[in-house]
Amino acid sequence: MSTAANLLESDSPLFSTTPVVQRSTSPVIAIGLPRSGSTFLAHVLSCMKGLYVFDDLYPYQQAKALGLVGELNLKQQQSFLDKLSWSARMKVRFKKKIYAFAPKCTWEDIAALEEAVLKTFEGHSVTWPILLEEWLTRLAFHHQDTRWGYKTPQDFMNLDKLSELFPGAQFVFLMRDPRKVMASFKNLPRKRIPGTAPDGVSGQYHPLVYANYWQLAYQKTVAFMRRNPEASVYIIKFEDLVARPDEEAQKLADFLNTELSHSVQVERTNTSFKDKQRQDITNTEVWLCEMIAGKTMQEVGYDLKSPKPRIQDVLDLFDTTGNFVFHQTQRVFRNDRARQSVIGYLKNLWPLSNRLPDKSS
Repeated sequence: MSTAANLLESDSPLFSTTPVVQRSTSPVIAIGLPRSGSTFLAHVLSCMKGLYVFDDLYPYQQAKALGLVGELNLKQQQSFLDKLSWSARMKVRFKKKIYAFAPKCTWEDIAALEEAVLKTFEGHSVTWPILLEEWLTRLAFHHQDTRWGYKTPQDFMNLDKLSELFPGAQFVFLMRDPRKVMASFKNLPRKRIPGTAPDGVSGQYHPLVYANYWQLAYQKTVAFMRRNPEASVYIIKFEDLVARPDEEAQKLADFLNTELSHSVQVERTNTSFKDKQRQDITNTEVWLCEMIAGKTMQEVGYDLKSPKPRIQDVLDLFDTTGNFVFHQTQRVFRNDRARQSVIGYLKNLWPLSNRLPDKSS
């Protein structure tokens, strides 16, 4: 267990200029798919004694986008911490106080945290995993917790590498009916609404891609568990978590060898659509989903609807396709982390992808 050191120099471990991490601690990493209820999962995990799980953080993808390999110089440390700090500032700006992971700090605190971590390692070369653990451990201690973790839904594609980088890491895989995931994406706005949290846009969604993505997530996780029987992986369904939140949370707490500090139940609102009528996916989209992922859906307990495709759904599918292509093209050319995410997805579609060397470290 990590222990704090030399914290008397400041009111919070956030601002210490000496290392807070004295002995490395294995993180808890929440994985799955976006729009699967993973924010609620991060809340549930943060309701457990001694555990702070940061909601939506992409450190591995950021490190790859920045080309961080081996020991980092000052400029590389600054670039990586800037990415972490941006995520924290977004949480501070749009924090939802109903959630246990809501940062109990200010925008200025985040800037001071970044400066303090840089000062701590001044004159030293460190790797990005060391920086990440120092940064997140400080946040955990600040929230009166002793163990750190984070949520990156797409990290089911990186389980082997993350296990290598963070020995003893525990993974919680959240799954949800893929038809519900697809509908949640479809109800997002076409463009991000100014002044709101960056919650995604409908251009991220296409039925062919997400049916395959859903199946890939489950298959990659199960394959990892079979290759590594000693790995610590917990699979939970979103439907069970919302139906019996405290009961399922207690099972999860037992897996993590801790206990609940308080009830996990919150008043949640659906963020997939605002000021518009909710729409479901079409019969054709359901048909496509079940054609691609139906066998896996049945394997994990989701009943099939077996609809027939309809000619009247063609225009909707064309519109969805155009929106998807336009959005993804922009992401690939404008956003380094998004480009790494797309590349990672495409690599995992290739049968030999697991044999390709990954030089990130």
